[in-house]
Amino acid sequence: MAPFLSPTQYKPIEPDGEMEKSGVVEDPVSPEDFIKTWMWLPGLLFILVLTCSVMKLQYEMPIGEVLLALLLAFFFSFLAIQSTGATGPIPFLI
Repeated sequence: MAPFLSPTQYKPIEPDGEMEKSGVVEDPVSPEDFIKTWMWLPGLLFILVLTCSVMKLQYEMPIGEVLLALLLAFFFSFLAIQSTGATGPIPFLI
């Protein structure tokens, strides 16, 4: 328990038996509150086209290599985010 929280402020959530058996956690956010695809897809496509054109015109890099670099950058950044989230930035702190 965190030292700055009194026992009246800190109350752990007790899992119910049904959730414990199934292993499925219900999403507290309703589907109408999800981020819609139209909100992020145009920006992503714009950045991809802009990146490919800049790398082609300024550095004469083939488009295939640019797309491969972007794919690898996404993969490794996602891997780093997952690793940091699973272990914490400083694993020996409790």
